[in-house]
Amino acid sequence: MQSLWNRASQAHRCGCRACSTAVNALGRRTTTAASRRKATFAEIFTACYSSMFASAAIIDSMRKDEKRKELDKQLEEARQELADLKEQGKSLSSLHGTNPDGLSAKQMDILWKAMKKIYNERPYRKNIRYPATITASSVTDCLRKDYYDCSTESMLRHGRQIDYAALERAIMNESQHCAATGARTETQLRHETTRFLSLINALLKEADQMDRTNKTSKSFKQAKALLCNNHSGYTFRSLDPKAAQNMTQELNESLRKILATPMPPKEKIGRLCYNMMVSSHVPDIHTYNTLIAGFDKHGLFALSDQVIYSFFYGRYIRPTESTFVAILNHNKLMNRPGRFLLNVARITGLDDKSGAKLRKRHIDSLQRKFEQMWVMRNRYSKTKEGDYIIENMPLNRALVEEMMRGLLRFKMFEQAAVLFVGCLKSGLVLGSKIIQQLLDECIATLDWSASVQLVRGMSEFGQQWREMMLEGEDDVAFLVDRVQVLVDLCGFNTCQQSLSSTAKRLRISENGLSSLISTMGAMSGLSESRSFMDRYDPAKSRMLQLESIWKEYVKVRKVTTAIESKLLNAEHELEFREDCAIHIAESALERSEKLRKEFAKLIPIQKRSIQEDKPLPRPAQTAERFYLPSSQKIALAQVSGLDRELTMRWSRQLVSRPQPMLEAAAFGST
Repeated sequence: MQSLWNRASQAHRCGCRACSTAVNALGRRTTTAASRRKATFAEIFTACYSSMFASAAIIDSMRKDEKRKELDKQLEEARQELADLKEQGKSLSSLHGTNPDGLSAKQMDILWKAMKKIYNERPYRKNIRYPATITASSVTDCLRKDYYDCSTESMLRHGRQIDYAALERAIMNESQHCAATGARTETQLRHETTRFLSLINALLKEADQMDRTNKTSKSFKQAKALLCNNHSGYTFRSLDPKAAQNMTQELNESLRKILATPMPPKEKIGRLCYNMMVSSHVPDIHTYNTLIAGFDKHGLFALSDQVIYSFFYGRYIRPTESTFVAILNHNKLMNRPGRFLLNVARITGLDDKSGAKLRKRHIDSLQRKFEQMWVMRNRYSKTKEGDYIIENMPLNRALVEEMMRGLLRFKMFEQAAVLFVGCLKSGLVLGSKIIQQLLDECIATLDWSASVQLVRGMSEFGQQWREMMLEGEDDVAFLVDRVQVLVDLCGFNTCQQSLSSTAKRLRISENGLSSLISTMGAMSGLSESRSFMDRYDPAKSRMLQLESIWKEYVKVRKVTTAIESKLLNAEHELEFREDCAIHIAESALERSEKLRKEFAKLIPIQKRSIQEDKPLPRPAQTAERFYLPSSQKIALAQVSGLDRELTMRWSRQLVSRPQPMLEAAAFGST
């Protein structure tokens, strides 16, 4: 650049003043311009050092920002868990001490184990739907009524009904003392609103289907219009918890009044839905309890189904103890033993899909310290099912009694006896009415296995049974009479030698049984009314004992048949299922042959012909068993399943298709 300026100053000029001035200025610039200085090592080092520190600062700030976000997330989760624990402490009874019924964690653990045993050893669905019954005999009916003093079926049915007044009082008490949780963020509030409005939509549709009059309903139209306008006027409960609690109580009281007022279903449901939508907060679990109990009380069972479905699969709300009381009562009224037992599994933590909706954590997610502390604390109240740790539902007397009534409704007397023995072992004092109902049901149906369970439990826990029996002072004489009948139904006599041998055979404590019998005798002596021992008749007792043993035999036979049908499922190998089918078929043939002979003996005209009859000859075996590979067995099963017109024929060892079919399947043809 310097050389260019020098050449420019030496260029030819004309000598005028302007050119001389310009050339002189260029000359001065070329002489006075500073040359470019080279950078020193210190300057280069400083620049590199500064850029390195700047890059390190930027990277460090990015890492700190990520760490800050992670810590904020963990802090928010910890705050959420702390808030949940606080709300749980307010809404549910603490398992450290006792609940309002005085049940400690260990007592509830005993009851949970009894309920788990009931669910794990539940009968097959066929045996629940079609239970074993006593023989239809006028003599047996007369003895049960006059000798055992059994209650009528209408009285037993009335005893299984729940006290709706007591349930409503419990729900109101919970709404006063247990504040329900609410949404904490806008997203949660939006989701809660959407899910509750879906319940409103389902209730309105169900009410529209129930209405047969086709009359217009103003309330129904208003509720429908409000729902179509995308109602979103709910607010946070945390803004004013006390006002929200008062609002919930007023709403629930208005719902009870509407349900109690006689009006068409469409108008009634329209008013209910409109009141719930114009409320300032999303209805909570106390409103759900009110709806389930109210709908069942007034016979609107289809609407209860919608509320229960929304509770389990729609809303994220915690249940109270009255929630499962109302749900078990609904299953009992709808005659759904499968749903009833499923809810028993949910209460005890054996259902890993939804559980009791208290708390459920996956094993892999238990990494934080406070979650590990939650698992280790009060381990009685946790159940490990599959890959989940599930918190059990706290129990109270009302919940246990309703479960007892449901078991009696579904004729599961042995399971009800297991639950009663669990109450004796844990020290839970049941009401005298439910005890009378249990003893009456077992005696009226002559259920031998349940009677043995009850006598065994009363003998083992004699002190607890005496305390429970003395709770109802007016019913002591009746309970004493029922226990004496149970002892007689089990086959015990007053003879000491017979008592000892029978107790040993039934695995009952001899000392406990002797103490039980002597206690019942002393109490019956103090009572003015006559007891069972005053009308004791060995012949009549023997007759009813034999009838109860026969019913037990029928029960075992039904269970065996149910197990045999389960063995025919496709889960087992084909050869195993063939052997089972042969055995089942031959047993059925033998029973049908005996039944035919017994039926023929009842007809006097055919006596001689029956005596001269010979067993029906069975066709000789014409086909041999083929031991085929698994693939060819599958082909055989497919061919046999498609060809339904081919007749089956009996042989002594197998049931087979005609010979050409077997040969064709053996060679893989279809």
